[in-house]
Order: sequence, then C-alpha cells, then structure tokens
Amino acid sequence: MKKFFFYNIILLLLFLSLETLSYLATKFKLFRLNETPDIYRSKDFVDHSVWRNEKELWGAWHVNNKKTYHSSSCFSAVYESNEIGARDKSFVNIKNDNKNIILLGDSMVEGYTVNYQDTVKYMLEKNLKVNVLNFASAMDFGPVQYFIIYKELAKKYSHQAVIIFFLPQNDFTDNNYESFVSIRPESEKRRYRPYYKKISEDDYEIFYPDKATKRDSFDIFNPSKNNSVRLFIKKYFYFNNLLTTIGITKYNIFNWNETRGIKSDILNDKIWYSGYQEKDIEKQKAAIFFIKEIIKEVSRDKKKVIIVSIPVLADIYQNKLNDKYKNNYWYQSLLNLNDKKNVFFIDLLEYSYINEPEKFYQWCDGHWTALGNKFAADIVVNFINKESILK
Repeated sequence: MKKFFFYNIILLLLFLSLETLSYLATKFKLFRLNETPDIYRSKDFVDHSVWRNEKELWGAWHVNNKKTYHSSSCFSAVYESNEIGARDKSFVNIKNDNKNIILLGDSMVEGYTVNYQDTVKYMLEKNLKVNVLNFASAMDFGPVQYFIIYKELAKKYSHQAVIIFFLPQNDFTDNNYESFVSIRPESEKRRYRPYYKKISEDDYEIFYPDKATKRDSFDIFNPSKNNSVRLFIKKYFYFNNLLTTIGITKYNIFNWNETRGIKSDILNDKIWYSGYQEKDIEKQKAAIFFIKEIIKEVSRDKKKVIIVSIPVLADIYQNKLNDKYKNNYWYQSLLNLNDKKNVFFIDLLEYSYINEPEKFYQWCDGHWTALGNKFAADIVVNFINKESILK
C-alpha cells in the first residue's frame, strides 16, 4: 500500500513538473504551437481547430464572427472573422460603388502568423484608400479554390479590381490530388476540398474525391479530436502543447520552408524545392488554367486583374544559383496575360529583398512577417499608382 502511494506521488510530481515546464515553455514560445488551454481563454475566442473549417464548396474557410489565438515559437497572433467568414472587418457597410478591391490568395494573404494590422490586406487598404475585401484562406488553398470562391462568393460584392496573389511554392500542388494526398495521413485525405482533373489538352474540370467526407474542422490543429483523454488535457493543461508539438514534428507539417538553414543548405548544393523552378508542365498548366478562369469571370464586367507572384526563401536563394525560371511555362503565361489594359503581372522576385531576406519570413514556419507583408503591399501599391490602374 505504501509502495502504491509512493509511486502515485512520484507520478503526480512528475506530471506537475511537466505541466510547469510546459507552462514556462509556452510563455517563452519554445513549442511549435504555444496555445493557452481552453479553460483560460476568453469567452469571445474559440479554439483554432474550431475557427477553421471545410464546409463550403471552396473547402478551407472560417466560421462566422469568431476570434481565435494562434501562436508558435516565433509568432503570436489573433485572427478574427466577419459575418461571412472572411478574415476581415465587417462587409455589411461596404459601399456599393464599385471602388472595392477583391483579394484572392492563400495563407500568405490571409495573414497567417500576423495580427490584422500587419497583414498585406490592411496595408493595401490603408495606402490605396479603398476597401480591400480579403477572400484569402490558409490550409492548402490553391488556384482552383481562388476560382470557386470568387465565382461563388466574392464577385457578389461590387468591385473594380481583383488582386490574385500566386504562390508557386504550393499553388502547383495544392489542388493536384496525387501530390496532395501522397504525403498526408489518412485523416487529411478525407478533407472536403476541390481538386482538378485533366479532361483534354489545356482543359480541366473540378472534382471532389469520394473520400472527401469530412466537412468539418481541422484535425491538424486538434489532434485530440475523438479522444476524450486528449480533449481533457487540451482543455485544462499546458502539457498539451508538448504533445501537439511532438505530433506536428512527426508529420513535418511546417518543415517545407522553415527558414533556418535554407541559405546554407542551398549554397552547399542541398536540395530545397522552389516553386519558381517547377518542372512539371502539367501542374503548371492546371494552375494557370484556373487563373485564366478567374480572369474570364472578372473580364465579363471589364474589371482589372492584378496577378502577384510570391517567392519564399527557397525561391530567392535558388534563383541566385539558377535564374532561368522566367523561361518556365507558368511565368511566360502570366507574362503574356499582362496586357497593361485589364491584366497586370507583378513578380515580387524581381524586387530587391535588401540584403537580409530572412527577416521578411517567420523563421519557424516561412510565412511573411509583418515586414514581409509591408514589403509586398508597398510594391503592389506603387505599381498600381504608377500604372494608374485605379482611375
């Protein structure tokens, strides 16, 4: 009996020690995810896994009128959605005067890892002096989804122009079914999200796989789902951050462009994927096809389209070794669309990232820092003003 009591005391002390260390590690942002347990959250906030869902035709989106925390070892941010689920202020009082700008893109444009006032959306709106409506979303959002969300939702709002931020790093693969599911755990393969299927040369259709049955929130942020023990730990203990970090590391979710070591690896001939250097012509054709579909929708009403390609660190350093990306199908296609009347193309890789591009990206996950968002917004604003696009 004494031995049993002694062992239980040891286990309790061990758990309390782990909880204390997990609390300290969370406060100093040492884990991959540094979340406050649900019990300590304000009632105005929901869990990150609840804030994101996949219930709409375009897949990844956000619940309406909610806030959430998101933090990791190099960032801490609050996200807020409006009455239609966009990460933006309310659209209710948006003037119906055709001066608005629609913003399409993925996590970079949603403002992943930064607060609202540090997003490219906020800075564009502040400097252009017009309403910029953010229809971008994180969670593997690609060109097929840009097209669907524009056609089904965004175009309902009066606007004079559409800005499409194109991320070669994953926009060639996010809606390619084989590429997407090849490295995913089984739960990810059941996500409700659209993909493309080639039906003839230079023609594609949208499909949803039979396994796409999970019109729900994201297990990636909620590994405790359907596990009562993990749900209990997640709700009450900082120790969950340690367990979550171990799980995330296992699946290498953020390792695709973690900034630490990229420069030295590339300069020492170690391979880091660069979307700008993509060689698969079919993936390039499919991505460009859906960008052209957006342009067709926009052009019916004689509105302007601005396409902005985004480099990540791997693209910047790979370009120093091989600057032939401008010969690639995707680049030439966007360049040919650039008619200087209704369609404009901006390649952010052509602009200097000063001498330290690392400070434009979060070191722990590769998304834009506040400085990176400002850099992109400044270039787009200057381009729009120079070309007198918004007359």
